[in-house]
Amino acid sequence: MSTAASTTPTERPLRADARRNREKIVSAARQIVGEHGEAAQIDDVARLAGVGVGTVYRHFPNKEALMGELVRMCVVECTAIAEQCASIEDPWDAFAGMVRSSCERMAADAAMRRTWQAADDAAVAYAAPVKAELHDAAELLIRRAHESGELRPDFTVDDMGGLMCGLGAAIDAMPEPDERWRRLVEFALDGLKPH
Repeated sequence: MSTAASTTPTERPLRADARRNREKIVSAARQIVGEHGEAAQIDDVARLAGVGVGTVYRHFPNKEALMGELVRMCVVECTAIAEQCASIEDPWDAFAGMVRSSCERMAADAAMRRTWQAADDAAVAYAAPVKAELHDAAELLIRRAHESGELRPDFTVDDMGGLMCGLGAAIDAMPEPDERWRRLVEFALDGLKPH
């Protein structure tokens, strides 16, 4: 009895420590990727998180898994944006709102735009379960805009990734606080209307 009682209290703080370490690692990884993009290294993440490299690898067996977690977080944020835009009554405004809001988010958070550039196929595959939710949320807005005749019929949900990566790269190429990227977003949206 006394052995079990003494084991349980020790395990709880370890689990809490492990959870805190994981949060510190992910937060550090976002910052490092935001600053260095594809050049981000596990050693830099560990140093910024204040943990050993071994601790990083206990939570994430390789760089792809850590990048996969960052991709997953980005996808969850993008899904929330798409779901919020679904409440906009006008179908074009809902679709355009998703694009504009996603670009605003990328402009405000370098990690949000650079994670996609730094992630390889294995990292993107890690986020597959949540990517399905983003696909469905974006597809709903695209379908509504198609049905209203306000979105060119050849644009599909499969084009969204390329569109957003292109806009993210354009945002990334502009020195802050340059906001000419907003013009590029409007040019892109104009090109998506039927002519």
